[in-house]
Amino acid sequence: MADLNLTEIDAQSAEKPHVILSRRRRWAVTGGVMLGMVLAALEATVVGTAMPTVIATLGGLDRYSWVFSAYLLTSTVSVPVWGRLSDLFGRRNLYLVG
Repeated sequence: MADLNLTEIDAQSAEKPHVILSRRRRWAVTGGVMLGMVLAALEATVVGTAMPTVIATLGGLDRYSWVFSAYLLTSTVSVPVWGRLSDLFGRRNLYLVG
């Protein structure tokens, strides 16, 4: 994609058919995207809820930052991986799998 110039990108986007969705379909798509966003926000709160149990298992409050940092690092590293997979297999397909 880095080798494409602006006219080639415009030509590629012009080739795609323009799809008009019905009102019901737009609401369904919007609801699906919003549901995914809510689930992502809930996933972030699960870490905070589970932390007392995890810290008790690991044996001390001094491990709190390590657990949280590991979660953040894993989450951050996985975003580009999922982005690349969505480029390869399609965003809709990967969103439905997720």
